[in-house]
Amino acid sequence: MNYQKNKRESKRWILATILVLFSLGLTLLIAGCGGGGGGSSITPPSTDGITVIVEDASSRTPLSNTSVQLGNQTVTTNSNGTAFFNSLPDGVYNLQVSKNGYNTSSLKVSCAKGRQFKVRLAPVLPLVTDETFHQASLTALGTAKGLQEAISFLSTANDQTQPDPIVFFISSSRAFTYSMDKIKNYAPSLGRGNRSVIDVLQNFLSLTKVSQGTEQIKDVSDKLYSGQDVPEIDAWLAQHPYQGAHSLQELKSMYDDITLKTIIFPRLLRVYELGNPNSGFNYALNGAKDIWTSQFTQVGEIFTNLIGWTVDKVWSGTKDLVIDTINYTQLVLNNTNQIAWLWEKTKQKLLIGEVQNKKPMTVPQGTMDIIISNGTKHKPTITDDYPITGTGIQTFTNNAQEIGSTIPTEKIYTGTFSVVAIEGDTSYCAWNHYVSLNLELHLQGDGTLISPYTGKLYFDGYDDITLLVCTDPVGCDPGGTIPISGQMNILGNLNNISGSVTWQESEATNTLTFNGKVNTDGTVSGTLIFASDAFNSPIQKTVTLKLQKGIIFIKNR
Repeated sequence: MNYQKNKRESKRWILATILVLFSLGLTLLIAGCGGGGGGSSITPPSTDGITVIVEDASSRTPLSNTSVQLGNQTVTTNSNGTAFFNSLPDGVYNLQVSKNGYNTSSLKVSCAKGRQFKVRLAPVLPLVTDETFHQASLTALGTAKGLQEAISFLSTANDQTQPDPIVFFISSSRAFTYSMDKIKNYAPSLGRGNRSVIDVLQNFLSLTKVSQGTEQIKDVSDKLYSGQDVPEIDAWLAQHPYQGAHSLQELKSMYDDITLKTIIFPRLLRVYELGNPNSGFNYALNGAKDIWTSQFTQVGEIFTNLIGWTVDKVWSGTKDLVIDTINYTQLVLNNTNQIAWLWEKTKQKLLIGEVQNKKPMTVPQGTMDIIISNGTKHKPTITDDYPITGTGIQTFTNNAQEIGSTIPTEKIYTGTFSVVAIEGDTSYCAWNHYVSLNLELHLQGDGTLISPYTGKLYFDGYDDITLLVCTDPVGCDPGGTIPISGQMNILGNLNNISGSVTWQESEATNTLTFNGKVNTDGTVSGTLIFASDAFNSPIQKTVTLKLQKGIIFIKNR
């Protein structure tokens, strides 16, 4: 009997042991290793720990297998892009997030139980070329939309808002400025010169404001969490007390160090950035007002700037614009639409939108530089000074050129024309006409010998008329200077370039005629004839113009 009793008790002990071991194993599986871990995608965040969510800044999708380091603990994100830290004491830590193919993010953060951080990483972009311009444009548009989300999130944040809105904004803004910096360094394969596709970004003050404002936020945050003096916050607290304190020193006397750094300072930072017009966040917002995006998921969708305003609130008039790409079916666009970059010169505003071919998009009226991405097999289409005005639908015809093919370019040649014409009897009263012209020849064509060139020849200078010899001053007028400026139309082909212009000046009718050709050494040679009623006979001279640069853009003079 005792034997049977002992046997039953032994069985209960073995079963209990199995249950304990099973429970312990399940607990370890959920918790992961080292106090955090990737784990299963169904693992919920711990209310007692720290949660870090990592996303691709362009697609805004989760990034798995990403290394997340908080202090001396490192955890890898799971399939949902999430890393959990379940045994991290409250305090201030450096948060570093890294993944191969992405830019590393490093920020000082305040950690308390239950806190969440969302970090967006920017994909590393290669050198932007004709082939990679489309993908770089997609990345720029994606990060712009992501920054718009972060601005909205921070603008409406309160004490209970998770994830941390400051960290979310800083990482989103850095990703956006990184992608835009890459784009602005791109130059087309033909006619690089000093011009890049979006050269407006080189001095685009709004983009600078977003970047500088973001770094100001980080600088203030780092100082605050490190216990340093922060003069800008102290100056603001003097006029806007927080928790009854008029300075950081007063706040520090009211709370212990951990409470300050994990509860008070994160809230103060958010209140300061939103409430102070001179804060980094509001400085960044000032730049974001002039950057507009749209993905045109619906026909006729309107552009919205990064702080959520639509174009009809700030622009004087809108118009429906259609991009008609005549060889659209031949383009390789990575299963996406084209990207349109529009730069409004007068108002200094930038618009980035996804284009549905032959579908109208609502854009502001104005004069635009337009760049259209055309996939990886075709060059971006570039047009300067395109007017968008009037009523109804306006169509922009886009003829994408394959990479490696020759496209029409503008070639600029420069030179001078200097000659002296002597009039009259040198023994009595002779006149010298000094003619000096600076020439600039603009030719447009596709670079072959059989296609016609069109263009303009600009000239400026002076006709300096001076009395050279006058033995009897009676009847001899003092000399003077007559300015000469104008332009002529140039027609023909590479072997026969000709043009002429006539203008009236004082009582004289002046005519300038040019006949020339493009030489195999890259120069233009020809005869320039300057005829005037002031001369007894035309002034004729051979000139040679040297090629200065070839550019894609036709700029207004």
